[in-house]
Amino acid sequence: MLQRAARGALALTMLVIAAILLQSGAPVATGVVGSAAHVLQELGVPLWASSQRRVEFVLNVGMFAVPAALGVIGFPRHPWANWVVYGFGVSVVAELLQLEVVPGRSAQFEDVVANTGGALLGVGTGVLLRRWAGRYQERDKGRATPKLWNPQQKSGGRGMLGWLFGEHGHGGSMSEADVSGGRDRWFANLVRSRRVWVMAAFDAAAIAVAYSGFALARYAEIEISWFRAVLVVLAVIATHVGLGIWLKVYRGRWEVGSSAETLALACMSLAGLAVAELVTFFGFAQGLSRSVPVAAALGSFALMMLARAQWRVYVRGFDYVASEDARRTLVVGADKRARQLVLTMRTDATSPYEPVGMVDDDPWRRHLSDHGVRVLGTTSDLARVCEQHDVEVVVVADSGIGKEALGEVSRQAAELGVPVKVLPRVGELLDSRVTIRDVRDINMADLLGRGQVDTDLDAISHFLTGKKVLVTGAGGSIGSELCRQLSGWDIAELMMLDRDESALHGVQLSISGHGLLDTKDVILCDIRDADALLEIFEDRRPDVVFHAAALKHLPMLQQYPAEAHKTNVLGTINVLAAANAIDVEHFVNISTDKAADPTSVLGLSKRVAERATADVATNATGSYISVRFGNVLGSRGSVLTAWTSQIAAGGPVTVTHPDMTRYFMTIAEACQLVLQAGAIGRDGEVLILDMGQPMRIDDVAKQLIAQSGQQIDIVYTGLREGEKLDEILIAGGEADSRPFHPLITHVDVPPLSPEVPMSLTEPTSKEHMVNVLRDWVHLPHHAQVPQ
Repeated sequence: MLQRAARGALALTMLVIAAILLQSGAPVATGVVGSAAHVLQELGVPLWASSQRRVEFVLNVGMFAVPAALGVIGFPRHPWANWVVYGFGVSVVAELLQLEVVPGRSAQFEDVVANTGGALLGVGTGVLLRRWAGRYQERDKGRATPKLWNPQQKSGGRGMLGWLFGEHGHGGSMSEADVSGGRDRWFANLVRSRRVWVMAAFDAAAIAVAYSGFALARYAEIEISWFRAVLVVLAVIATHVGLGIWLKVYRGRWEVGSSAETLALACMSLAGLAVAELVTFFGFAQGLSRSVPVAAALGSFALMMLARAQWRVYVRGFDYVASEDARRTLVVGADKRARQLVLTMRTDATSPYEPVGMVDDDPWRRHLSDHGVRVLGTTSDLARVCEQHDVEVVVVADSGIGKEALGEVSRQAAELGVPVKVLPRVGELLDSRVTIRDVRDINMADLLGRGQVDTDLDAISHFLTGKKVLVTGAGGSIGSELCRQLSGWDIAELMMLDRDESALHGVQLSISGHGLLDTKDVILCDIRDADALLEIFEDRRPDVVFHAAALKHLPMLQQYPAEAHKTNVLGTINVLAAANAIDVEHFVNISTDKAADPTSVLGLSKRVAERATADVATNATGSYISVRFGNVLGSRGSVLTAWTSQIAAGGPVTVTHPDMTRYFMTIAEACQLVLQAGAIGRDGEVLILDMGQPMRIDDVAKQLIAQSGQQIDIVYTGLREGEKLDEILIAGGEADSRPFHPLITHVDVPPLSPEVPMSLTEPTSKEHMVNVLRDWVHLPHHAQVPQ
């Protein structure tokens, strides 16, 4: 809207100017000739005749030189529009300056016409020089300066005032002639090939212009020793350029326009100011006010920075490319990661995405524009923005977006038939640098996950740095993710223990990039084998143990409760005993929400394991805790995995009960909080991770089906033995206390001596085993149960 209004006002202004010129009978051609004659006349009069003559001469020459420079650089891509704009703009500014500086001067329409003509002549001269240089470069392109671009790519950048003239302004799509000849880059090539001379000469010119301008303005009516003033300027230039050469500013030590170069330029300007003030103070520049060097130093510094900023915009435009097959993309988010993704989209010739805009709910970013891509509204405006800009794909790159907001974005895009993709969170990326290859399709884990988890990195670092860490069940879903996250910390050694060699192969491949299984980081052992486990602990002596090995499938354990006893109870006791034998510093037992008021064999066995861990904590030298959480998304055998397979097979999708609710959290989120819990847990506690709000699994199934775009039936199978309609995280009698972290609850559990489960003889039946587990859950501390 702003661009269209500016262009309309510009067109109206040019029409008014044209009408005035025609009405006055002063053709532009007369203005051109008059301006040229005026300049020649000025050259015939002694320059230093008076201060008025000096001011008028500088302004008249500037009215020709500035538009000529703009024409050389290539700003006027549309001559008939831009030439008039630059010519009229420069002439008006010059006339205002003369009215302000020259005493007794009055506004003359003929002067404005002549000035406009001179400016137009300057622009034309610059464009002719540019075209001549382009032909010269095309003729000698085999031995010209290094090529800065791919002729097969399209440019997408914009330069100063380019937005004023639509999509074909500077940095827009180049014509085939410009692309083939490389004419749009000759200036950049010239500057880069003569970097030292061009930058030093520009800085010197900026200093000379600033000192001349401020001196003329200060001494318009006072005669001073201009010869000595010139000597001051030369001394400042020598100081500035000399420091620039010594600091290697002109040889590319810092990127042009960067913060580091800005600081260096500031130091160089201050040094030049100090030299000028010393010269003035000791009387070498008699009559020159000490305020002139101060103002000139600020003015020259501003000119240098303005030119360098424009140079960055000018050159950056050449880096913007777009594939012919790129789809018009709307990016959700405008934070640092989102802007980095936008830059990658614009500079990668193979990118399948062409960013047309961003949406962000942060009011401070409402008017943000970065890399030529603007924020077009908030997420609530997504549908409108998609329709107005013909968006073909939406990419969610906001690292802080919640699942509710993500679901709303997905819903709006689905109504328009626009696919949604996401940029994974930093924890899921192999590298912290964001690229277009990290963009993936949205999945249910994105819609159901908690979002960014804030963890106390200092506490975790103190807990893990320099320690030898062992993970049991390292090949499982939780264990393998724990291993991947632990490998990113500065630990002394990572030991991955599992009884499944194929699972160990997979986790080693995901961490080390190979699955040779011939290194000491993989350990093949069954936690049911107490002797083998103790031997490994005594040999490797870990400092921190994460016990994730367990049997977890509820229906299977309902059929075989003795197996739950052997692995989840006795296996845990074996690991506890081995850890206690070598004085492990920290022991973290991974539990489940089904241990809160348990009704299933899985919940009963894990509750007994929690109590056994609490009992060892009362006598061990280290810290022993348990961590309890609910369903994790993406784990082997999870409901989402089963539903995905059913949808791929054409259905139906099986749901236990339409009113059943469950807590959901991604594996990565759960493991982050497990590490946090290990750092802040106190002896014998059970730490419960905040899983957010429970969700109806029927709604989740319907959402997954809708995302697939298929018509799939849902079949309700009913509750199975041991299943709850609604899971809970905190059992009755347990208080929700969160003393250290807002997402972690600390509760106490009554200890149970490991001798109690170990004293059990072979159970007589399945029912007997279930009853024994139930008795152990409710057994008072240190009591013995009859066999």
